[in-house]
Amino acid sequence: MSIVKKANDLFRKKNYHEAKKTYILAANMYGERLFEGNVKLCELRIFRDSLLVKEGRGETLHQKLKKMPFVVCEKTKKAEKDLNSGDVNSALKSYREAVVDNPDNFDAIFGLAKVFRFKKDILLVKEVQKKISEAINYSVKKKKKVANEFLEAISIINSEIMSNAIANGVHPLLNKGMKSNREEKEPRKILILTCLWQRYEVADFFLKYFSEMRGLVKDEIDLQLLAIGSEGEVTRNLVEGYGFNYEEHENKPLSQKWEYAIRKSKEYDFDAVVILGSDDIVGSDVLRHYIEQLRKGYLFYGFYDAFVYDVRFQGLLYFGGYGDVASKMPERLGESVGLGRMISRELLEALNFSIWKDIAVNSSLDSYMKKRLIDEFMLYPIHEGVSHIAPELGGFKVGQIGGFFEENSLFSLGTKSDVNITDFQRFRSADIANEKKLVEIDEFLKNNMTPSSYKSLKKMAKVDVSIIVMAHKESIYLDRCIQSAVSQDFSGTFEIILASDSCVDLKKYSDKYNIKFSLSKKIINNTSCAKNLNDAVSIATGDYIKIMAYDDFMPQNSIQLLYDEAISSKASLVYANSYEYWSDNKIIEYKPPRIDISIKQQKEKNIIHGGTIFFSRQDFLLVGGFDDNLIYAEEYDFYFKLLSHGMNFSYLDDFVYYYRRHNEQKGTLSLSKAEKENKQKIVNEIGERYLGLNNIDNEKKPIDVKKPVVFGIATIKERIDSLRETLSSIYNQADIIYVYQNNYKNDNVIDDPKNKIVYVSVRETGFDFGDAGKFYSLSKSGNCYYFSADDDLVYPDDYVSKTVAELNNNVGSIVTYHGKMFKPNAKNYFKDICINFRCLDYESKTLPLHFGGTGVMAFDTSFVELPFNIFEEKNMADVWVGYYAKRIGVKIIHLPHTKGWIKESKNMSTSDKKVTIYETRKLDKQNVKTENVVLEKFFNCVYGEARDNIS
Repeated sequence: MSIVKKANDLFRKKNYHEAKKTYILAANMYGERLFEGNVKLCELRIFRDSLLVKEGRGETLHQKLKKMPFVVCEKTKKAEKDLNSGDVNSALKSYREAVVDNPDNFDAIFGLAKVFRFKKDILLVKEVQKKISEAINYSVKKKKKVANEFLEAISIINSEIMSNAIANGVHPLLNKGMKSNREEKEPRKILILTCLWQRYEVADFFLKYFSEMRGLVKDEIDLQLLAIGSEGEVTRNLVEGYGFNYEEHENKPLSQKWEYAIRKSKEYDFDAVVILGSDDIVGSDVLRHYIEQLRKGYLFYGFYDAFVYDVRFQGLLYFGGYGDVASKMPERLGESVGLGRMISRELLEALNFSIWKDIAVNSSLDSYMKKRLIDEFMLYPIHEGVSHIAPELGGFKVGQIGGFFEENSLFSLGTKSDVNITDFQRFRSADIANEKKLVEIDEFLKNNMTPSSYKSLKKMAKVDVSIIVMAHKESIYLDRCIQSAVSQDFSGTFEIILASDSCVDLKKYSDKYNIKFSLSKKIINNTSCAKNLNDAVSIATGDYIKIMAYDDFMPQNSIQLLYDEAISSKASLVYANSYEYWSDNKIIEYKPPRIDISIKQQKEKNIIHGGTIFFSRQDFLLVGGFDDNLIYAEEYDFYFKLLSHGMNFSYLDDFVYYYRRHNEQKGTLSLSKAEKENKQKIVNEIGERYLGLNNIDNEKKPIDVKKPVVFGIATIKERIDSLRETLSSIYNQADIIYVYQNNYKNDNVIDDPKNKIVYVSVRETGFDFGDAGKFYSLSKSGNCYYFSADDDLVYPDDYVSKTVAELNNNVGSIVTYHGKMFKPNAKNYFKDICINFRCLDYESKTLPLHFGGTGVMAFDTSFVELPFNIFEEKNMADVWVGYYAKRIGVKIIHLPHTKGWIKESKNMSTSDKKVTIYETRKLDKQNVKTENVVLEKFFNCVYGEARDNIS
């Protein structure tokens, strides 16, 4: 029995993994029951070692044990005893009962994994995985724990499953003939795989970054890059210009584009592939980290967290992983993010260089990869902190091993923009990240990037002007138009967007000039000019917009002149002189007959040449863009929208535009008599619609009188604990607090020594008003600063003082710290959001909004009246206030604030967060329909139309 002697020697040397394997071999040879006790003892030693402190963490073994979720109960003790005696069925029954009694009994789940050694049933493995997910969800939602606390626990269980599969001879990798030669061959070759699609400035930054990186690490790492594109010579030239490899494949489905990338990688010489999106970068420290993991024999390595940078708003978020404190998907604990997954060549060979096979999807590719690695190859997630217990096969560590960028002090960056698969707003709205201030962002980036990479990133992040070229067909004039835009002599940054209402063929021009392409999704009357413009502005990233018709062109300095005028005058719209161009020999100058603009004067005669206009994108969005129901005069209507909002126009006395005249154009001269009459009718109707709205008082001044501060809160019984926190946070800042209790009555929520709190109950009024209840007592409040608040927020000590100061800076406006801006003529309240500001995050800008969050809202009742009858349906307070404010000509202003200044109540559980009014209405189709109807009415009404008949 030399094999037994070998096992005993290994045990004495504390090599418990190898000792366990050798005892199992002996059991197979001489009988299982003879060595069950030895195997069990090895398992206990392995489990104990797995709890030992990870180097550098500074925790004692006792502290570590106390934190682990393995708690032995009587049923698990019985199961252990049955398992040791060979009564597997009884053990299985007891473990299952223990899990039923306590869904988060990880010790019992670990026991189920051990039973797999004796019952070679793959269904048992699936049962274990299901129980793990249920245990995590139960712990997070019911016991308010953080999923990451269980990362090492599930790693131990997963390791047990894979070890038993190998010992039982059923692990799928056993028949792949895998054998490590790392001792003979030092790993140093990394192949980065990426896929490209549009966003050329982002792709250029990505390629330039890794081109520099290749030079920085060349003495240690042989770095290669393979990019798969779908746009022909444009992307080929871009990639090969940086000395990297390029292959072509259709863009969708994305899963097949990435599958093609994996298959093509087989042709290259590498030790590991690293998968990166074309908007993701990692530092040289990460590349060295990959090499270190390859030396350890890891087949797979990924990261659980990510730093996310918004190139448009220059915001930086830290996503702590699916197991982070505010994760909405704790059941995905242990799954690495898509950024930077490393797969060894040996594993890819075992996978036959195929990951997504016949899957045809455009999203969730990361989850599909994880699922296939588990379902077909039994590679379960293991945290690197306990990777020493991961089973070995042919010298390789088996499992999807992962770690954290932040814990390892490693640099990575995922950049997000308007066309990302996972966009920045989604990260923000999920409340899964810590957002940093601009100063912290710059420090973070500068410390981890080369000066040239940092400069490129900042340049990419800032776009001053978007030039939109409108075209509905190919034309002999289009090249000159685009060339005049491309050749602008401008000191700032600009982008060019070729926008078409119907002609897909025009995309070849965007490829030719390396510019964006926008194809309007809906054709209106076969022209769709307004819709086309709105779609183009929606994807634009510039602070200012310049529109060009496909047959016109600009002098080389036009953008600089217009931009300088807009900045110096702080105008929402700049207009200028133009040339009417018939030929090189016939050019007629046009200068407006006057430079003052008002609604009345515009009604009498439009003096603005539409080709010269240059306007603020933010103000364009605020007024709702162009009316896409109009077939003529959309720019004329747009001027009135801006003027009715009290926005400034500025005249630039320079010639900035060549308006080409030719026989093919669709101007007024080409219209029939009936069409001209119809156009004039539309123009007259537009003017009449806005006439009389020129009385906006932009000179409102604060009334220098001390006013009471009144709060209004709506609440429900289920939130009484969080309401206590809310009331406590505002009590010393308020003079009166009205609390509307929708489904209960309680006149003593907190101590009220100064008799500030007035409780109003549904039992008295007979009506459940939902969130509108926060405005129920507004009519009784008189002349005051009125604050509407939410029952799940905790307000800072300086909330009232800072907000009142801002009310005096924005006289006559409603102010808020939360809200939304929508795309022009938006139709869906939940899907057509353009910009989303959250009160819990860091926000640096003071900007007008379409709809403000009433939970963090305030106004001076001297200037703003909100009659209670505006709330036509409950739980839509944000929508009704926004709609009414627009109709009476009151702006809703978003105010800047730091993250954590306003906080969520600690008494809000994870499940409570999922049943907020917003989430509930979003899932209810009838509610969504109601919001959408009001949204349409919002965009169809005129700003200030009901100012003189406030009810």
